[in-house]
Amino acid sequence: MMKNTESDLAYLSGIIDGEGCIYINKSRKSYMLVIQVTSTDYKLIQWLLDHFGGYYICHKSNNEKYKDVWYWRAKSCDYDIILIGILPFSVIKRDQIITALNYSFEIKKLPGLKMTDEERSMRYEYYKKLRELKRV
Repeated sequence: MMKNTESDLAYLSGIIDGEGCIYINKSRKSYMLVIQVTSTDYKLIQWLLDHFGGYYICHKSNNEKYKDVWYWRAKSCDYDIILIGILPFSVIKRDQIITALNYSFEIKKLPGLKMTDEERSMRYEYYKKLRELKRV
């Protein structure tokens, strides 16, 4: 991740508050934290890539009435830096950021071997908590 200014972090915080999503992707065998921004304007995606790295996915519209949709996602190794950096500026997703940081810090304490039932339960609780915060 590149070194960013306070204004870069404030701008990213506003983007995430308005166009972003912080969630845990649950599959049968894993729980993966995701920081994502969705936009129909590639200029925003390019700015995110230039300032915060990550990667993007484009969903091409089959209907000419609709624009293509771009999804930017942060790299998992940058989650903590991004979340800590935007936290002071966040208004709407502040509780989600704090929950995601707590989840990330809990995961780092784990040995990284096969997921135990206790670990699976802990991850599931964070998964549910982030889903609940989206409904508030």
